[in-house]
Formats: sequence, structure tokens, C-alpha cells
Amino acid sequence: MTPLRLIPWLLLLALVAFSALTYDTLPEQIPQHLDFSGDVTRAAAKSPLRWAMLPLIAAVTLALVQAISHVLPRNPALFNFPGKHKLLALPAAYQAPVVAKLQDFLAITSIVTVLVMCGAQWLLWRAALGHSTSGASMLVLVFPVVLLAALLLHLSAIVSATDAAHDAWKTSARR
Repeated sequence: MTPLRLIPWLLLLALVAFSALTYDTLPEQIPQHLDFSGDVTRAAAKSPLRWAMLPLIAAVTLALVQAISHVLPRNPALFNFPGKHKLLALPAAYQAPVVAKLQDFLAITSIVTVLVMCGAQWLLWRAALGHSTSGASMLVLVFPVVLLAALLLHLSAIVSATDAAHDAWKTSARR
């Protein structure tokens, strides 16, 4: 497993550890939802399942994305992106570098997903303790938008890699 693909699992482990360590510090009512200004709009009775909900969602999402990443080399049709038809037309040897980029894209997406869940859990914990979350709640919203730009750049690199592999294949076929 490459370091890039290991990072989301380490982040998930940190999220689970944080959630377990902070559970005893929570009051009897814990926030379930915050509005854009960081105010609690919905709370519920404290329970281990309620407090573990974000880590559970992160774990299931991460497991699904990793499963897709694992089967992607054998079935690249699972991933949709511009130029997919060119990738599927390539022999397996020419697909491999592009598939590796697709797997990196999924790993980056997993990192972003788990980081957002970490931020949301941290905000809910701060809100439960009565601390202000107004500035930090915007960070959880802005962070994914900024990283979306990075993901789109990576997606354009995937398209370029597909085009390059397709050109290399066509060149080698002419010889």
C-alpha cells in the first residue's frame, strides 16, 4: 500500500481515537447539526452510537472507495471521467499508468472525505462543550471547495495521461 493510500486509514484511526477519548467529556445532550454560523440547530441524547456516527460513515465510505480502487485495475470501466472511452480502448499495459493515477485520485478523495469528517466531529465536540464554532465551521465548508480545485487539476492530469497513453499506443501500433 502506497503512503498516499495509507493516509486516509491513519486519519480514520485518529478520528476513531479522538471520538473514543472525547466521549466521556460530552454532556448529556450532544449536537447533531450546526448551521453556517456554528450554532447548534439539533441536539440529541448522548449515546455511543450517536457519537460514533461520523466515524462510522467515514469508515464505510473509505472502505467502499478502497474497494473500488482495488478492483479498478481489473475493471477500469468503473471510473467515469472525460476520455474514458480512450482508456478502455487501450491494451492493459497502456492502461496501467492511467489506472494508477485514478487510484491516486481515489486516495486523495478519501483523504479529503476523512478530513472533513474529522473537522465535523471536532466542531460537534467543541459545540457540545459550549465553545464557539463560528469561524471553524466555515473552514469545514471552505476546505473541501479548495481541495475540489486540486482534485479537478488531478483529474485533468488523468485525462492528459490517458491521451498520452493513447498516442503512445497508436504510435507503437503503426510500427
